[in-house]
Amino acid sequence: MNETSPLIDQKLAEWRAIKSHLQEWYAEPDLECLRAALAVYQSHFEKEAPIWLFLLGPPSTGKSEICILPLSHLPQAQTVSTITESSFITSYNEKFGILPN
Repeated sequence: MNETSPLIDQKLAEWRAIKSHLQEWYAEPDLECLRAALAVYQSHFEKEAPIWLFLLGPPSTGKSEICILPLSHLPQAQTVSTITESSFITSYNEKFGILPN
């Protein structure tokens, strides 16, 4: 039998609670989308280069409710409402653009 660490057990318990809540309040929530968003968030605290996520989809499909709003309340999370190619290249110094942030 494989033993897990207390941190993994805690994260699994948190995931089960989130999953249970979403399944109670949403009809067929896209849990894979939420897992991807949580993995992207976590990647920003690892040693490797972070992963960036762009959510594309038709209106009223749960992008904001399932993925964006929950993550926007996490520590050190910043949401950007509109991203264009100019958002990334607007100046290269510390005071402008979103890349340094």
